[in-house]
Amino acid sequence: KGVDTMELNFSKHLQYDHPERLAALDEYIGFTNIVIEVIEVHKKYGRRRVGITSSGIMVIRNAHEDFIITAFLPTMIEVEKVARQAGKKCVPPKLLKKVQKNLERHPELMFMAA
Repeated sequence: KGVDTMELNFSKHLQYDHPERLAALDEYIGFTNIVIEVIEVHKKYGRRRVGITSSGIMVIRNAHEDFIITAFLPTMIEVEKVARQAGKKCVPPKLLKKVQKNLERHPELMFMAA
């Protein structure tokens, strides 16, 4: 069962700069609960929460407020990095399979740095 996106609080960046990606993630993959999450210090943006949902979406959230800054399909390397930072020896097999399937079916939903 997915999470009602009407209950989620998205940044203006995601809503206005990437509305197509947000809509496609919701339609094709679905926002579900976060199953792995770490606090990360980004050089440019400071402290933030980086999570992976059970449906395989990477969600970047503000460290202090509960809103989603951005969301996208992560690479396998990104998922493995978050899992290791969270203290896991490996990515749970079910999640790994979900991420691989998402990347095969919807590569256009990956984050592409400009």
